[in-house]
Amino acid sequence: MQPKSRAAAKAAAKARANALRAEAGRENELSLTVRRMMKQYFKDLDGEKPSDIYDMVVERDSIMKLPEGAVRNEALQRWAAPRNGVPLMAQRIFVGRDPARNAIINLSDPNGKPRLRLKVDSLGAASLEFLDAAGTVTSRIPDR
Repeated sequence: MQPKSRAAAKAAAKARANALRAEAGRENELSLTVRRMMKQYFKDLDGEKPSDIYDMVVERDSIMKLPEGAVRNEALQRWAAPRNGVPLMAQRIFVGRDPARNAIINLSDPNGKPRLRLKVDSLGAASLEFLDAAGTVTSRIPDR
């Protein structure tokens, strides 16, 4: 259905523009509310200050806005570097096979070092191994 006059068309366009502005305002308000809730959520988890996780995401997002190149890559490397001696993205769990075709589940510490290993060897014998930080088996069930 077409408007009957030019004035009616202008009024309809103005009404649509106002509706879009109002919707954008609601989205910005929602976005701000979500950010506040996330910050409070992570603050509650950490118990100290607004979360390192939240701050890290904000920092990473700001780095990603930099133009591609050496400066951005260097900033990303600094961002991903270990913090307080703990790597940012250590593998904490592994499910798969090792070169000897043993089925393995490794659970690792925050540094990515395996500390618990559930293993079924290629002959079907199951074992549970506890490892120290150096990767040495300290205890095995069943004992061998």
